[in-house]
Amino acid sequence: MRLVGPGGYGSQGKLNFGDGNYVYIQEDIDDRLRLYGRLGVLVGSSVDTALTSQCDVSFKSGVHGTNSRNGGTGVEGRNTATGSWGYLGGTYGVYGETGGGSTFAAGFKGNVRVMSATTGATVVELGEGLDCAEGFDVSDKESAEPGAVLVIDAKNPGRLAVSTKPYDRKVAGIVAGANDLKSGVRLGVGFDHNVALAGRVYCNADATKVAIEPGDLLTTSSRKGYAMKVTDHARAQGAILGKAMQGLAKGKTGRILVLVTLQ
Repeated sequence: MRLVGPGGYGSQGKLNFGDGNYVYIQEDIDDRLRLYGRLGVLVGSSVDTALTSQCDVSFKSGVHGTNSRNGGTGVEGRNTATGSWGYLGGTYGVYGETGGGSTFAAGFKGNVRVMSATTGATVVELGEGLDCAEGFDVSDKESAEPGAVLVIDAKNPGRLAVSTKPYDRKVAGIVAGANDLKSGVRLGVGFDHNVALAGRVYCNADATKVAIEPGDLLTTSSRKGYAMKVTDHARAQGAILGKAMQGLAKGKTGRILVLVTLQ
């Protein structure tokens, strides 16, 4: 196909559909056809797939979408029908299928956000961090700095509080984000704090009495919001916060990398 206009080969034309809707049609020098304008491209079908795109070139895209304006999307897919999830009888807004083996049904370069279908609020975020965190409201949130050890707040169901005593069996996790180490998975976004419940995270540690070595079991200490090495294993049952991945010399306090393994 060749578009011929005042500029000859490779020029553009304008199709006006009325009501202010129009499409510019342009053929590039590499034989690609570009459609752009207020209307863009609208393809519909009441019988079969409305639009199929295929690319037979390695490392290229069957469909590629770009939006250079704030608030827009490169590619958007919606399913406005009601019904249960599934490829038939409800379908997906966007569906990806892998060919098997080591291929992926979808790939994302950058953080991923999953939002509520009813409120639009973020419910899950996938990032580049190393821990799995869940959102919690904290009773004394001013003291809950990143790295602080938290316990279940017995007076406020569903809330957490900063730890204040050793070998506390209500230990719940560590406030995520210390030393700028972000979370890999965040659930329940929108609460006071993101609390690491598993994975690697930096934690406030107290070694004033006993040095901490990599591999040591950690529990809550008498220093508010700090962990310490387990020395009484009988008391530590049910009060284990995790394992130290870094050491801390005797007589010091600081932040160390911890593998959160609540038990």
